[in-house]
Amino acid sequence: MRIAVRALIFNEKGELLVVQHRKSDFWALPGGKIEESLKEDLQSCIKREILEELGVEISVQNLLFIQEFQWGNTRQEAKENDVTIEFFFAAKIINTKKNIELSEIKFAGEFAEKELNKIAWKKLDANLNIKPDFLKNYTIESIEKMNTENKIEYFSLV
Repeated sequence: MRIAVRALIFNEKGELLVVQHRKSDFWALPGGKIEESLKEDLQSCIKREILEELGVEISVQNLLFIQEFQWGNTRQEAKENDVTIEFFFAAKIINTKKNIELSEIKFAGEFAEKELNKIAWKKLDANLNIKPDFLKNYTIESIEKMNTENKIEYFSLV
């Protein structure tokens, strides 16, 4: 089983911070998998991943979503792969400035330079080509409400 974490980070304009991997045509949330050798918890992992990928520090807020899935383009491929459980946290960039500009966020670390193609602030709506698909059903307002109410949504694709 793989355990991964993702961060939902919004700017003052209500745009979501997203990344695009080199081998994909869709946007995704920044994050990554827990490193077993580090014996880290979920919040430590997401802080480390964002710092490694984007070069910024974050404060982690509430857990918003949990998704369980198996990789694979076909049912057979999915059965042959491990289950992945992803935890999606609300987070804020720690910065003294009110609005952080995209130019201040950079690819950081070896993984980011090799694997990431783009970083952008995007409006979260049904037209955004983002994975996982369930994110298209939410708005910044509904996510902020979930964060305030400490509500968690669960999705299983297994």
